[in-house]
Amino acid sequence: MNFTKDNINSTQFNKKMKGYNKEEVNSFVDKVAYDYAEYDAKIASLNAKINELTQQVERYRELESTMQQTLSMAQNTAEQVRKNAEAKASNIIVEAENKARGIVDSANNMALQIKYDMDSYKRQAYLYKSKMMSMLKTQIDLLQEVDSDATITDGSEGEVKALNETAE
Repeated sequence: MNFTKDNINSTQFNKKMKGYNKEEVNSFVDKVAYDYAEYDAKIASLNAKINELTQQVERYRELESTMQQTLSMAQNTAEQVRKNAEAKASNIIVEAENKARGIVDSANNMALQIKYDMDSYKRQAYLYKSKMMSMLKTQIDLLQEVDSDATITDGSEGEVKALNETAE
């Protein structure tokens, strides 16, 4: 049975002949009832405080859970950003290497083309020089042939000899 202040105050005892002093018993019962009421009020107050603290703990646990989820999400995001940055850096490096290879290959091709063109120009110059020398030799031979057939009458024989010596 749970006692209350009213239960304690309304409790009656049987009377016997040589029993306790009724006033003392009533006074004691009143004091017990008063103390019991105070303890009951304290218990109710403490239970209310426990409920309030339990709710606060629950709110803090929810907050902690939310913070842990947020932290986990932030860590995952940071990791994803790091991976993306590494992938992007890797792609930039690959692109730069490919571009550099392309530039080097282009430069090598240009150098080969220039070398080929130079060789071609040298051959053309040699052929031109050979043709010119051959043509000049033919012209000199023709001039010498014409000179030996003609008679020199005007005294320019010295000039013709000088030209022949120069041609040879």
